[in-house]
Amino acid sequence: MTTTHPGTGTVGQRDVRPMGQEGRRLLLVDSDPTFPRLLQAWLAGRGWRVDLEDSGRRALAHATALSPTLVLAGLDPGGLDVFEFIAQLRRVVPGVPVVLCAPHAAVGSWDRETLAALGIARALVRPVRFLELERELLRLLEPVSGTASSAESDPATLRDDGSPRC
Repeated sequence: MTTTHPGTGTVGQRDVRPMGQEGRRLLLVDSDPTFPRLLQAWLAGRGWRVDLEDSGRRALAHATALSPTLVLAGLDPGGLDVFEFIAQLRRVVPGVPVVLCAPHAAVGSWDRETLAALGIARALVRPVRFLELERELLRLLEPVSGTASSAESDPATLRDDGSPRC
């Protein structure tokens, strides 16, 4: 459903259906015209509530009211540098995991320390299979337990080819 935001006159996409699964609310921020809408429709069909914003500024303005359990951001969240967006998001909704989904050239060489310093819980490489992306999102929602190996819980664990696992 398309909604005009009060006071700004801007338009964002809202999924106003019941969540279907407790705790699955994703704020998806990406200026790409296609990927976010496809992902929104796919995840909504799997029980997620997805709020889509094509502007980092609008996402920040609505993040508190939306109360997302996760944030998925593209490399260009629209109107802001992605790192500036993540830093501001950390102040607005502290503790909410942020997943960056970007081309390999952008994230392929980042290590765990770099990701943590930037406030990124996971960095996924586009193109990404939706099912793999959902698995990573669900892992971030799992309660912390002492049973996972450090390699499984490390957000920067790399595949054999050096790319971040997803």
